Amino acid sequence: MRRGTGRFGRARIFAPVFLALSLGASEAQAHLVTTGVGPLYDGIAHFVVTPEDLLPVAALAVLAALRGPAHGRLMLFTLPTIWFGAGIAGWIMGGKTSEILPAAACLALGLLVALDVPLPIWCSVGIAALVAATLGYSNGSGLPPDEGGTLTLLGIAAAVFVGFALVVALALSLRSRIARIAMRISGSWIAASGLLLLGWLLRGAFRS
Repeated sequence: MRRGTGRFGRARIFAPVFLALSLGASEAQAHLVTTGVGPLYDGIAHFVVTPEDLLPVAALAVLAALRGPAHGRLMLFTLPTIWFGAGIAGWIMGGKTSEILPAAACLALGLLVALDVPLPIWCSVGIAALVAATLGYSNGSGLPPDEGGTLTLLGIAAAVFVGFALVVALALSLRSRIARIAMRISGSWIAASGLLLLGWLLRGAFRS
């Protein structure tokens, strides 16, 4: 028992550092991810290798699991639908988006998970919609104005759907009290990563 506890304790120490290093990597724009097999797969690859998108979706999935299956079902379809729609809007309208928003999303969502806030279902869905609109628009605005943008955004939305579904299904299957505590701990890691990234971005802004 002590050996398992020790390993779990070490994981709690190193996981925030790993997440922070991932978030602090060079900026990943949607049009920079090229797989060579088409824009649809470019979009999927973009989501997989972009922590600024991946972590908020993971946090939303854990938040949905903490609140129950009804939250998960509605958020599952809300998230990719609005992500794709906002991405199309960003692709058409263009414009630069703030790099602080993904960091703020990680921080806020991580805190909601860590504190296990008892949100009503309309609030959970609203948060998912807000995050999807923000990150989706950012994805779309980073794409070049060519005919492949729609497929790239469709790939991102499909990856969001699958990623969210996998995480929320796994989390819902874990019904023990220890699993719930582990989910809340994962929220604290995500919040810590968002806070570190937010501090890094603000530091760069003040320097410039």
